[in-house]
Amino acid sequence: DTVRTKGDTVVEWGVKRGDRSFPWRGEGLRAGDVLAFRYTTKLRYLLVFSVEDSGRVSVFFADETGQRSRLIPPGRRRTLGKGVELDDYAGAERLYVLFSKAPVTVRDVRRAVAGRLATAGAAARRRLELGPLGLPGEVQSWLITREKTP
Repeated sequence: DTVRTKGDTVVEWGVKRGDRSFPWRGEGLRAGDVLAFRYTTKLRYLLVFSVEDSGRVSVFFADETGQRSRLIPPGRRRTLGKGVELDDYAGAERLYVLFSKAPVTVRDVRRAVAGRLATAGAAARRRLELGPLGLPGEVQSWLITREKTP
């Protein structure tokens, strides 16, 4: 109850690796890691997706059709009911969490990412510094590194 947040929307996330769990603090991630998310928001829709340095967009959390953002209950420090288990991709990846007042389609997300990749310089593309995607709502993102499993 003593935690204060700035802004209306906040995302916290952590990693479960084997039998231990920890808040993500920039560590490399690997196949089999499970990402768990907690949010605070007044907005009603959520979409979790990522962009790999190859340009591939992966959708992790959407509605039951997989085609648009999911209706969520607004609230404080609510946990998503499902984690995201990472596959064996290795490389740079930008993880996005998009909150909005109305649903956003995955098609619009893919178009926005493709547009930003097409206009970004080579160095920005390598670092996945895409800038604003032009999608409605509030977006938070993190650059993560996916390591090969030892």
